[in-house]
Amino acid sequence: VAYVAGAVAALVILFRHYRHLRKSAQGDDQDNGLQSLLGYGIPLYMGAVLNSIISVLRGVILAYLASDVLIGNFNVAMNFAALITLISTPIGSALFPSFSKLNGDELRTVLRHSVKYASALLVPAAAYVAVMSRDLVQLLYGTAYGHAPIYLSLYAITFFLTPLGYLVLDSFFRGIGNSKVSFLATA
Repeated sequence: VAYVAGAVAALVILFRHYRHLRKSAQGDDQDNGLQSLLGYGIPLYMGAVLNSIISVLRGVILAYLASDVLIGNFNVAMNFAALITLISTPIGSALFPSFSKLNGDELRTVLRHSVKYASALLVPAAAYVAVMSRDLVQLLYGTAYGHAPIYLSLYAITFFLTPLGYLVLDSFFRGIGNSKVSFLATA
């Protein structure tokens, strides 16, 4: 409910501000600039809102379908998933400006190299976390979370898709200004 109220309030403010800008605009340049900003930013914003809603919905569904023990094991696994995220997030953030400055063949080359280097970092890290999940969980949490290593291994396997562009393509599409593809990938 709070997300919907926040989104409605933001849309009302945006509409009022847009209407005010339209009245005060002297030429089409300002109007086109605002439209391009909104065209780029709204899909990214909606993707973030959708991710938040999905996160809350996942928690509600888990609470309804799974026991407290399984939910605790899942949360322990997601805490360890932050190890991989510590590597993947800076890569995506660093690549975004590179993609936005290039065109043509240079862009293809940078995309190819980005996928290669991201894979060189993330696939071994994901393999390590997947293989050592039982030891990692026992080291920090003890033997009480028996299902967490399985969940962690399954989550780490998703990073094996990095050579196919799993983490790089989002920054690529944002960098070339095609944020609608980024939103559709979120949905």
